[in-house]
Amino acid sequence: MLIKSNLRSDKESRSADTKSQSRKPQKMQVRVKLYILSFAGFMVNYMLRTDLNIALLAMARQDVVKSAPNLSSILPQNLSVQNISVISSANRTSTAPKPISLPPITIPPIPQEPPEFNWTTRQQNNLQTGFYLSYFICSGISGVFISRFGPTKTFGYGQFICGIGSLLIPVLASNNSIYVLILRSAQGFAEGVTWPAFYGIVGRWIPPLERNRFLSATYGYFMGVGLSYIVLGYVISFFGWRSVFYLTGTLNTIWCICWLWNVYDDPEDHPSITEAELKLIQSKRQNVAPKDEKLQTPWRDILLSPIFWSISISNFGRFWIMSVIFLYSPLYLKNIVQIQIDKNGVFSGIPYMIACAFSLPSSCLADYMIKQRYMATVGVRLLFTFLSQVGTGLLLLLVVFTKSAFEFSILCTVVLILFSFSSSGSAASIVDIAPNFAGPTLAVGQLIYMSANFICPVLVNFMIVDVTNPKQWLNLFQLSTAIGIFTFIPYFFYATDKVQYWNEKKLTPMNKSELQRKPTISV
Repeated sequence: MLIKSNLRSDKESRSADTKSQSRKPQKMQVRVKLYILSFAGFMVNYMLRTDLNIALLAMARQDVVKSAPNLSSILPQNLSVQNISVISSANRTSTAPKPISLPPITIPPIPQEPPEFNWTTRQQNNLQTGFYLSYFICSGISGVFISRFGPTKTFGYGQFICGIGSLLIPVLASNNSIYVLILRSAQGFAEGVTWPAFYGIVGRWIPPLERNRFLSATYGYFMGVGLSYIVLGYVISFFGWRSVFYLTGTLNTIWCICWLWNVYDDPEDHPSITEAELKLIQSKRQNVAPKDEKLQTPWRDILLSPIFWSISISNFGRFWIMSVIFLYSPLYLKNIVQIQIDKNGVFSGIPYMIACAFSLPSSCLADYMIKQRYMATVGVRLLFTFLSQVGTGLLLLLVVFTKSAFEFSILCTVVLILFSFSSSGSAASIVDIAPNFAGPTLAVGQLIYMSANFICPVLVNFMIVDVTNPKQWLNLFQLSTAIGIFTFIPYFFYATDKVQYWNEKKLTPMNKSELQRKPTISV
């Protein structure tokens, strides 16, 4: 027995030495590469979301829309078929109260060529509805995919499927809109796993003092939205609507290859990580189970956790405010400020790109404050959540004082900058309290706070009967400010940076035969 033990020990030692020697040291740290790839991933992710919304301007006819926004306009993003509807001249001159209908999407002018497809507004709305409903459904079950396949493959292959859908749209759109609906629904389902999967990677790769700046990679989606507004319209102008899908699909394919080739679930498995970086991660990493230890996701404990609910309620308030900004700021600008912005994509895209530029410095500031012990981690979480949630809510009250497009643009830019602070606020608390289950925990939370994108426009339909009435808009902004403040209160009382007991609660045996050989294993 002693000889066998010694042989096993020698074998493991040689294996470790061989693995250590096989690693090829690189000049750039692996964590930096992971940040760059994550940022690019979220950028491409949101370009895939918006490509059809913009291409529909040239693909299909745009009917006059006189009714309130339907389900397609209440889903995440302010990009829907309602955004690209045309308001008739009779509707502009009428003195009767104007119903809510979102103004044209703000991209560069597209050549006035006859649309290729005679799709009705209902058919176009269904394309948007299919995407976001599938996205919402998958958000709730994405934790199952993460637990089964790991966060890296879940993220990579999910986005790969979405990109394939974009490449197929130009091919199948000529047949029937139902094929595009199927593709968009599949894309929405595939994209529903991306955010939870990303958070599952953070817990294993990123030391606590680096998490704030690393989570700023999620604001690559600001860059994606900004580029879509600015670039895709010109692409259609010069190369036609099909080129939009070929561009986004090709960019996504390149990203997926880079992601799946360079990213691993665990630092220990990465072939090119240096010993120094690996030791740094292992020494700083806290409350993370070894990669060979199988943990069962504690769904019941997650749902019964007060801190989980406080985080989710806080995120609900933040997403409510952003729903108002994303969906209704163009409508307010058109009808109250009396500015037409349908010919200026740069005007709409620049605020997103400026806010994206601020996301990393603000996250570095949060890490610096924690490292220098100016504030405890939980204090930084509370401060940045307050700025990104209550701060943006209070700024909404200033919208009624804007008298020009320039003033409105400056205010929107400040709001988006403050919103980017959330990556160091309650959004980071998920990794703090459950590094082993950050992905599944976020997956459940998404079902709660994404509901703001459904509820907000339904309520707005009752609050704003006349879109030219400033008092009705003020009521909406006041309500949004109140929601932002009151949803912050639970987080204020329950916020913590302490790892929860259920982070390492249950172990799952490898298989039944192992149980028979080792009957003492507890389940």
